[in-house]
Amino acid sequence: MDLKSQLRKSLLTAAVLWAFLLSSFPVRGQVIVPGNIAGGSSKYVVVGLKKKGSFSARRSSRAKRTIKQRSSTRRQIVRQSQAVAKTNRNRRDIDEVTPEEYRRLESQIKRMPKEEASKVLAGAGEYYVTRDEIDNAVVYLEGAVELDPENTDAQLALSEVYTTLGDRALVKADEFLELAAKANAANDKTNERRNNALANTETEKAERYYQAGVKYDPKNPSAYIGLGQFYDSKGRDDLAKENYEQALALDSGLTEVKGPLGIIYYQDGEAAKAEQLIAESLASDPENAESQFFLGLIRYKQNQNEQAVAALRKSIEIDDENAETHYYLGATLNRLGNEDEAIAEFERSVGLDQRFYQAWFDLGVAYYNKGQYDKAIAAFEKSIEFNSDQTDEQKRLMDEGYANVAEAYRQSNKIDLAIAKYRIAVARVKDDPELFTTYGFAQAERGNWVPAIAAFKTASGLAPDTATVTTNLGWAHYKAAEDYDRKNMQADKRSNLVSARTALEKAVSQYKESDNASRENLAAANLYLGIVLNELGEPELAAEALKEANRLSNEKWAAAVFELGKAEYNRRKWSDAIKQFKRAMKIQESFPEAMYYLALSEFKNGDQKEARKIQEQLKSVDQRLASRLEREFFRIDLN
Repeated sequence: MDLKSQLRKSLLTAAVLWAFLLSSFPVRGQVIVPGNIAGGSSKYVVVGLKKKGSFSARRSSRAKRTIKQRSSTRRQIVRQSQAVAKTNRNRRDIDEVTPEEYRRLESQIKRMPKEEASKVLAGAGEYYVTRDEIDNAVVYLEGAVELDPENTDAQLALSEVYTTLGDRALVKADEFLELAAKANAANDKTNERRNNALANTETEKAERYYQAGVKYDPKNPSAYIGLGQFYDSKGRDDLAKENYEQALALDSGLTEVKGPLGIIYYQDGEAAKAEQLIAESLASDPENAESQFFLGLIRYKQNQNEQAVAALRKSIEIDDENAETHYYLGATLNRLGNEDEAIAEFERSVGLDQRFYQAWFDLGVAYYNKGQYDKAIAAFEKSIEFNSDQTDEQKRLMDEGYANVAEAYRQSNKIDLAIAKYRIAVARVKDDPELFTTYGFAQAERGNWVPAIAAFKTASGLAPDTATVTTNLGWAHYKAAEDYDRKNMQADKRSNLVSARTALEKAVSQYKESDNASRENLAAANLYLGIVLNELGEPELAAEALKEANRLSNEKWAAAVFELGKAEYNRRKWSDAIKQFKRAMKIQESFPEAMYYLALSEFKNGDQKEARKIQEQLKSVDQRLASRLEREFFRIDLN
């Protein structure tokens, strides 16, 4: 329902059930004939629900990354950032001052010149920096810079300290977010709110620390990385990209930052740059679930499906809790034809994120394609339930959700529910001839010919040059005429037969003008046209259309051969009629209507003995028809 616009219509099928056609015969009977007019199964199917490539292109919004993935990436970045900070200490010249030395000098500091006192404080701070005792270090270094704002070495050290504090705050924020997620899963709203609030507090602290880090050392790549992470977590891609790139400009060896930067480029639609950065990141760290996930997305969009599967599976091996990774893996597997595996991944996706309406939708499509209509219905209903119907993407998927759940209901023979869903769909979507076509068929299955014709007329108005749509409209008028005949409403019957003729003649003309019209569809249009012309009492024209139908179908359709026999019968060409009825019976044994008309034709052709023989055979097939024959024989004798 690609599963985005790529899953849209490729053609409008002339999906008319032969079961409907059979009721056009004067009496009931069972005739085995081909499938639907489009040459498929016994049901007509929305093209958008057929197996048409991948689904996941429906997901046009930002791909989600789990808290676990972000946290893992952040820790890796922090480790590399701190390693870089240690190597950058050679940019400052500070003599460490041990706690013992500081206690000895403490009483003298107030009498020292500020520049000298600042160096002592910086030395004390440096002692704690090198031992990763950041809380102590920051006190001394802040004092050193306060005493001497020109102490650049102290500023460099303080920049490192603030950056480390920012890193710690972001890591702590991740921990609170993980706790909030667990509380959400447990439906513990109080703890969820509390931990989310604590995470926000830590994040805000981190921003202040990183800004201070940049202030005291504009060439500190780790501070820019921190700011990049902060803006990245807030979804402010422009500022995140700016700070990540500044960090790389200062130190090109910061490979860990290339993954998040590549992800931003991916989100911005710059696939080539994204691929380069993510590949460089994975070359140094292949165990990054986040980068493997986005590499999988890039490979998927490049139609490199096997490589996409490998990357996505690797991401899941590292982190099995990202609903989107399972979703895109399912889409890729579907593209490769691995339907069962695709369904398993979609199921895992919605298991991880119950509100993932795109995954529910595509799971519905996958179930539908497997013929599991009840499961498809449940999945489509979930997709509708969790879709807030706000953005253009959501509205489009909601429209398709109603159309598809309606079709799934119809396929499972829950016609009234299908019609109810179709009514919602056609109220939302005004320009889709495929939708109105399937809605028309749903109404037709209930024998509701007035709304069925209205739906087919709308479809025809939307696609006036499409022969299959025109055929469907003609067929609906023909079926309505048949219904009016049963109700003895002859004026309405004739009116609909005339409308059917107009539509079917147009359809035949459209098929002939088309470069890619199938023989089968043209044969079907001629068949229906012939039936209608027979009903209108124009057997000469009917015979012409039906001969064409038989030629195009290679005389394999018992219904078409039978109808040609009726045209010849109506033209009083008894021998030709006999020939056609016998041929129809060879195609389909125990064809009671053909036997009935064959007996009549033999009787009118003067071979009453043969007619009586056929009547006896018919008694074992359809006693009612055999009795009707007796009445017809009597009427013929009287005349």
